[in-house]
Amino acid sequence: MSTVTVTGVLVEQPNLKVMRWIKYTLCIYTVQTMYMLYTNAENKDPYIWGWVWFHYVIFGVVIPLIGNYGAKKPHWPSLACFSGSQSMLGILNSITLIAAICSFTTLHALCSQCDQAFTNGNETCLFPYQNNSTFVLTKTWCEKPPIHYLIPMLLMCVNIYVSFGSAISARKMGQTKKIQVITVDNMVPTPSTFIPPEVVAPPEVVAPPEVVAQAAVSNQ
Repeated sequence: MSTVTVTGVLVEQPNLKVMRWIKYTLCIYTVQTMYMLYTNAENKDPYIWGWVWFHYVIFGVVIPLIGNYGAKKPHWPSLACFSGSQSMLGILNSITLIAAICSFTTLHALCSQCDQAFTNGNETCLFPYQNNSTFVLTKTWCEKPPIHYLIPMLLMCVNIYVSFGSAISARKMGQTKKIQVITVDNMVPTPSTFIPPEVVAPPEVVAPPEVVAQAAVSNQ
């Protein structure tokens, strides 16, 4: 009986699933960046353009590449970095989405109050603010269609879903454990192929005729 020990790695989630989430991450950040470039095409502020490209390079290129490296090896520290980064982005984007929804509803309510002022030809609308100050709402903010605000929020919802999905997938792959499988095989005797050597009898010694004749005479 023989014992065979096999040491392997138990992978709960295939790395192909992590790779698929990484592709989704690249896709959503590319779409978001293209939309921001389109909406800010006439903006000459270098700070806005710098932030757009920095946002895309770090979150849309560098972090997915780290996850790609960790999924192919697999390399657990890279997977942990990718999972933590995606979790953080998912939380931050969730907070940003809530703030965007609150801002949109507030803007819609303010535009409704200033509708009469804008109809009369005013380009701005004033609202009393704290510390005896006023809040100025321009007509251009209210003239933008709702889709202008809904598209970024929709993209952010998709980004949140992809961030948390990729983080969970990478975390599951990173929680792999090494296993040891011990199998015992029964020894089955195999037919012997050994052929014993043939025993050959020694040749019979025959006396010469002269010796035989002398022996016969002496016996008489």
